[in-house]
Amino acid sequence: MVIGIAIVNAMANETTSLGAVLFVNAIILVAAFVLEFIPGLQGQSSIQVLYDDLSLLQDEKSESLKADIAARTGLSIQRYTIDHVDLLKQTARITVYY
Repeated sequence: MVIGIAIVNAMANETTSLGAVLFVNAIILVAAFVLEFIPGLQGQSSIQVLYDDLSLLQDEKSESLKADIAARTGLSIQRYTIDHVDLLKQTARITVYY
């Protein structure tokens, strides 16, 4: 946002009115404010979890897996992705989005 405002201000010259530059700056600030504070537009946070129960990695047990990860971490799980399964160690690396 700061870079965008700096570029707009740097491109202003003698033919550009001060009102036009202020108007564009205000539009950029309002857009940033709206995108930051409207619910549902914020990004999701994520963590990586080393998970030890491979029996829940089946497709039909996805809700059980979400519930188990939520119980273990105390987070409200939105979704997850299974990144890597290590069959020798019987673990899986899962990225959890909350």
